[in-house]
Amino acid sequence: MIQLLYETKKELKNNIGKELNYIETSFFGDEYKSTGTITGCNAKRTWFANVIMKNNIIERVKWQKKNQKKYYNLILIFHIWLYQYGMMMTL
Repeated sequence: MIQLLYETKKELKNNIGKELNYIETSFFGDEYKSTGTITGCNAKRTWFANVIMKNNIIERVKWQKKNQKKYYNLILIFHIWLYQYGMMMTL
């Protein structure tokens, strides 16, 4: 999941029409798409969003529902587990 470098949802919404500020956090390669939908959250994980991109520009933002936050946290935990397990397997 991509970490969105915006403190608030309002700040992200105000950046529609501009390039996305983000950090790649996936162990499995880049998740950023110049055109398409990107799922991300802020650093504190207090909100999650689907960011619709077109030619590297934010076109639209959709907010995730509260129950989906748990799902993405489980995915993150699973990714960390896979990474650690994979590292142990190579030793």
